[in-house]
Amino acid sequence: MQAAILRAKLPDLDNMLVDRRAQAARYSEGLAATGLDLPQTLPGYGHAWRNYVIEADDRDGLANRLAQRGIATNLTYAPPMHLQPVFADYGISIGSFPVTERAAVRLLGLPIGPQLAMEEIDEVISAIRAVA
Repeated sequence: MQAAILRAKLPDLDNMLVDRRAQAARYSEGLAATGLDLPQTLPGYGHAWRNYVIEADDRDGLANRLAQRGIATNLTYAPPMHLQPVFADYGISIGSFPVTERAAVRLLGLPIGPQLAMEEIDEVISAIRAVA
């Protein structure tokens, strides 16, 4: 069933990628001077931008302030994979992967995708600039 749905969407893939890349570029430009860590793409590579994930020291506070303005965000890899309940039997504890753990408490996914108009991306940027 999922394959059939995705096959029907395949003809729109190029347009969807163009839209997502334009949204990501708008985020990168609009959030450049906020002090947030923004995602990067290596020169010569194209990114699909399924997610636009920033890093913020006060991730939870920022997410709450955006939610108060009606802007949904998502937490990516929170908690990190090695601390997920499914891996509890491995006995991996907090502190085992400090770089991963630091990133996991800083990552925040912003709204992106073909369901959004560029004006909505601009609203998210304005809200972040106001509350970050």
